[in-house]
Amino acid sequence: MSANNTSNFDSTNFIPENPPLIYGLDHECRSLCAQYNDSLPTRFFVGTQSLEVASNQVHLLEYVEENDSLAKAVFKHGLGEIWHLISPSKTPNQLITCYTSNSNLNKVENHCSLWRLPIDVSENLREDDAQTIMDLEKIHDFNQDNLGTDESIGKIGRLKPDDENELILMMDTKLAHFDLTSQRLIGIISNENQTIKTTSRLSRLNTFSWSPHFNGNLLCLVSNNNIYSKDLRSANSAWNIPQAHSQTVRDIDFNPNSQYYIASCGDDCEVKFWDIRNVTKPALKMLHHSHWLWSVRYNSFHDHLVLTSSSDGNVNLLRASTIASQPYGHLIEDELDEEDINIKEMLSAKQKLQDGLIVKFQDHEDSVYSIEWSPNDPWLFASLSYDGRFIINKVPESEKLSIID
Repeated sequence: MSANNTSNFDSTNFIPENPPLIYGLDHECRSLCAQYNDSLPTRFFVGTQSLEVASNQVHLLEYVEENDSLAKAVFKHGLGEIWHLISPSKTPNQLITCYTSNSNLNKVENHCSLWRLPIDVSENLREDDAQTIMDLEKIHDFNQDNLGTDESIGKIGRLKPDDENELILMMDTKLAHFDLTSQRLIGIISNENQTIKTTSRLSRLNTFSWSPHFNGNLLCLVSNNNIYSKDLRSANSAWNIPQAHSQTVRDIDFNPNSQYYIASCGDDCEVKFWDIRNVTKPALKMLHHSHWLWSVRYNSFHDHLVLTSSSDGNVNLLRASTIASQPYGHLIEDELDEEDINIKEMLSAKQKLQDGLIVKFQDHEDSVYSIEWSPNDPWLFASLSYDGRFIINKVPESEKLSIID
């Protein structure tokens, strides 16, 4: 573990200024995404995983700040268990779901569909939206019939950052690249990597992410415990991190404000931060969970704030100040004269002490598979556990004050 993982915030005695806002669903859940649109209130989509295929649903949950409550709308998703949700920010009346269903041969099949929401999402959700379970309107199916491969579409999809005019869906060992406007297949992206040698069993993809930097030309792929890049212009790998973790890597996330940093987490209970300019060792690593990590998310407003979630039932709020786009003391340090060496050293020492666990949120009673920051409130985030418990929490006031003061 890195030495830079201490914190001067006593998370064990943390008493939240505001109690968590808890919403319960009737079915098991894994999928959670924020509705990314600056002109809309804070909203999250949640998808269910009921074994009774026809009873699956999508819940749209809107945070009402005035009375710290939730408004909701519920939609039918009777085609299968939802594994992943994508909310296009430029078309907030649409939703993409990755899901599994049973075929006529009683075989589990993976699917991905584009839907239109049957309500006006430009307005705040109303009470009558919660009274009726509405049908989603299907626009298109992205299925494997025209992919030229016997592999099925996987359980994860990503939109091209910023433009959102392209969609990549993960398959078993490949990626399917679509033009979202025409819904046509652009091509198949192989996960082959000459630097990292794996057996066929371990060459299956766990997850991937699409970098918001480099003009949308860079992907980050995960196979078992290996992490590597893929340049869409040349299909070459710019960097590789073989055996990035000692066990399976479950999730990765790009720092939205710094093009050179990514975070990874997995079954070894660790979260690691990598500088892709030098991947010989992690730039920072932390161990504050006692079981598998399922998700890691950077705060897009203040990228030294990072969330992790785990099968230990906890959500951790971490501080990674020393590798943030603007670490604590950064602006002050730039203004100091060269002779102010003592002050610079003191600021540097302070920055090192800031990294680590800020607080452990222990409101869940089951594995927490998904976490997401609010797209328009830097201090608010949501988490979702397998038992259907959706929770909204906030960054502690003391941490917030230390940032804005």
